[in-house]
Amino acid sequence: VLPHRHDGCEVIVYRDGSGAATVGREEFNYTENSLLVVPERSEHFERTLSKTSVRSCIFRTDYLKVSEPIMITSQKYAVLVQKIYDFLGDMADLYFAKRRMPRRWKTVLRRCCILFAI
Repeated sequence: VLPHRHDGCEVIVYRDGSGAATVGREEFNYTENSLLVVPERSEHFERTLSKTSVRSCIFRTDYLKVSEPIMITSQKYAVLVQKIYDFLGDMADLYFAKRRMPRRWKTVLRRCCILFAI
């Protein structure tokens, strides 16, 4: 992924694979079940070393605000990271399934989330 930035805070979950993500001048290695939180407007990019399944969501900063990058790679948190990965997939499914989603749920997602990438 080429260097880019967003107007919100991005949560990226790496379900499998390996590589490195650079946020600003900091480099973070990721492996299976890693999670990275990228602060608003921080330039970031990724280099994959092996095929990687990724899900991400960009949250408006009035719902999620961090001042520095956060990386979780410990297997201790693997179950939590997997649940977040599944949750992001479920949110994206709901967001893009216009017919099945109650209007108030869609309104909530639009208010807190800027973009889903699955």
